[in-house]
Amino acid sequence: MVLWSGAAKSAAAPEETKYASLAGRSRCLAGIENAGRRLLKSRQRATEMFIVLIIFLVAQRVSELVVSKRNQRWAMSRGGIETGRGQYSVIVILHALFLLSLVLERQYLPRGWDPLWPFWLGILILSQLLRAWSELSLGRFWNTRIIVIPGARPVLKGPYRFIRHPNYVAVVIEILAIPMLCGAYLTAGAFSVLNAVVLYWRIREEERALDLLEGDALRRLPRFMPDKRKRLNEQTGRNDGPDQGTRATAG
Repeated sequence: MVLWSGAAKSAAAPEETKYASLAGRSRCLAGIENAGRRLLKSRQRATEMFIVLIIFLVAQRVSELVVSKRNQRWAMSRGGIETGRGQYSVIVILHALFLLSLVLERQYLPRGWDPLWPFWLGILILSQLLRAWSELSLGRFWNTRIIVIPGARPVLKGPYRFIRHPNYVAVVIEILAIPMLCGAYLTAGAFSVLNAVVLYWRIREEERALDLLEGDALRRLPRFMPDKRKRLNEQTGRNDGPDQGTRATAG
């Protein structure tokens, strides 16, 4: 009887090993399947976040064009003079191509969100705050076109107390931060260079127009980086009252 029992256990051992192996494989496959589902959900969330970002950018651009058109009518009714019409269409095309390039690179060269995405998101938020501050400071004088009203004074409040072109600083930052956030590195590099070229052209045209509005005094301010030694009020020794004037943005 003892010999028979040992033989029975010996015969059952291969069966138990077989079932244990199958169970292990099943658990492994289940783990792979769950990991795949989590990855798919993660990619879906990333895609949804990207779509939300694109919708926000398009809505922002469209709303700015609407506000700009309204402000343009207001400025023209007060004798406003528009300059730099030729480069305006170039700026519009550049920003449209930027969004298109962002979508295409995300679609055909997907890299996922950049590992430093919290940093780039923070930089982008700061740029949007600077953009909003600039536009609110200019009020009805803000425009995507270059329009000056003869006899008006430059706006010297908000960020314009410290630098001449805070809105362009915001644009430069967002052109870099948005694609970096999404892992669209080719778009980030290419359009940062293109944007720099166009802004150089734009700023030269805008500053020629601003020369009509106490431009010599305005030029004492740094263009992009604040410098306490060059603040306009310290240089001129005057206390500006309610400021008027006009600026233009490529926003």
